[in-house]
Amino acid sequence: MKELFKQRGQEIDSQLSELFLGVMGFFAPGCLVRRLSGEVAIVVATGSTPQKVVLSNITDKHSRSLETPGPAQETETTKIGGVLNLIDYEKLVAHLGNIWPDLPLR
Repeated sequence: MKELFKQRGQEIDSQLSELFLGVMGFFAPGCLVRRLSGEVAIVVATGSTPQKVVLSNITDKHSRSLETPGPAQETETTKIGGVLNLIDYEKLVAHLGNIWPDLPLR
């Protein structure tokens, strides 16, 4: 998403990239992200604006897996520290399979 945003109007059609980013947001649903407060969350939906995203925490701020996902909350994208590589979080991804039915997806 970052590259799509950076390349818009150059190698990528600007109208198409703006449309895509408007629909998907900067963080696509299903991404794992780390909040600036330390928790790991999963993106469950795009937000009401491109600068917002709906997150559900799946760990606490000490990276301990939660028994059930936290409530879905719309959050400013400026509160996200970065996207996590799923390969680096295999145990957490495996845990997602156990709690997935409980995720508050829209």
